Amino acid sequence: FPVWLRSEALATKQRVFTLVLSGRPKAYPVDILKEERITHDTLGSVDIVLLTNAQSGAVRAYRTKARYFVLVSDTELREEPPGIQWTVHEDRLESEDGSVLERVAGHDAFWFGWYAFYPSTEIYEERERP
Repeated sequence: FPVWLRSEALATKQRVFTLVLSGRPKAYPVDILKEERITHDTLGSVDIVLLTNAQSGAVRAYRTKARYFVLVSDTELREEPPGIQWTVHEDRLESEDGSVLERVAGHDAFWFGWYAFYPSTEIYEERERP
């Protein structure tokens, strides 16, 4: 269907996971997220981690409060440092000591549709691997 605004920054029907935090929209190409599986980022003033299922491409975003995680399994993370285990739930991340980090609302979209409503959207770029 026709849209008023278009951008060639990504393919028209590129699938993106999108967030709006602190008034700032950002699009994350799902192909990149599937490859990375765990993605740390900051949007506005909010530190987040995105967890992606490599087969389905389902993405969930959670606040991290400046924590850094390593993926252990689809349902387990390890905070580095100090090595604390976290369990992945649909609505939160929960540590072995009972601390909770909330999920952040996001949307799956096609690039052309998202851009039409949020033309000032930042686009996530793949991180260099160590």
